Amino acid sequence: MGQSWSSPASAPLIEDYETNNTFQHAKSGFYYRMLRKDGKFIQQRYLLDRNQQPIHVHEEEVTYVVGSGNHARYYLRHHPNGVITQLPVTWYSQALGHRRNDGEGAHHQSNVGEEVRPVPNPNSVIRSSRKT
Repeated sequence: MGQSWSSPASAPLIEDYETNNTFQHAKSGFYYRMLRKDGKFIQQRYLLDRNQQPIHVHEEEVTYVVGSGNHARYYLRHHPNGVITQLPVTWYSQALGHRRNDGEGAHHQSNVGEEVRPVPNPNSVIRSSRKT
């Protein structure tokens, strides 16, 4: 459990951010690309126009990495308003690749990720006043 929650900078780099870092989600038509940009880890979502050029590009910075990577790694974004959302792409170690983490559905494409909600037990709630 010691490696289950960390910042991207402190997590061992097991993902491929250079060559095997782009895929298309067939049901939605969106492309996803995982990037390292200016020392930050970014998940990018876009469509292609008629000339195969990216349009409607949306980027979210990875704030937290969840999981050791032995099986999978999920990514979270801590927004300036304090909300934490799960980003749509997960790294799967056995497949050595990224995939959307919503299974086969194409729901919730208008926003990048789902809000991470605390469990009902008040002793388990993580409160944060972190500003990004």
